[in-house]
Amino acid sequence: YYPTEQANAYNSAYSDATKVLESSTATDEEYTNAYDALKVANEALVMNMPEEGKFYTIKNDGHYITGSTSGGRIALKTTKDADAIYYYDGNHLLSYNTGLYIGLNESDWTFEAVGSKDISTVEFSVSTTTSGAFNICCGGRWLHKTDAYVNRCTYNTCGDAHNWIIEE
Repeated sequence: YYPTEQANAYNSAYSDATKVLESSTATDEEYTNAYDALKVANEALVMNMPEEGKFYTIKNDGHYITGSTSGGRIALKTTKDADAIYYYDGNHLLSYNTGLYIGLNESDWTFEAVGSKDISTVEFSVSTTTSGAFNICCGGRWLHKTDAYVNRCTYNTCGDAHNWIIEE
């Protein structure tokens, strides 16, 4: 996710630059100033990686990862409520609603109790295809969005299905 102050500065510079571009009376100096301001705002815009000790919701295309299951897999839903909140301890994602960690058994995603040997370490990387999104690897598998649940993939090559938006 982007820090609010930096995101607001970028959005403001982008809006101002758009107005200059759409203006039929803009001068060369106005074009240059708008470009320079947008460039500075863009360079200052960096992704915040999830931080240990914070609560997050994680979504893809309006579907939130929940603490519930669907057909033995981690369910997705379109509502943002307590079931969609996760605590990040620096290595794992813990469901606020159930108190269980996201884990990986031999065949699917699952939830694991505290102390289970199957609790998977979570790694976040910045998406190379979607601005503001993350790819999430858990137990050597990438979280992959389907219509109703979270699937797993060996490779991070499924495009937007791997692009998760993380919100505080």
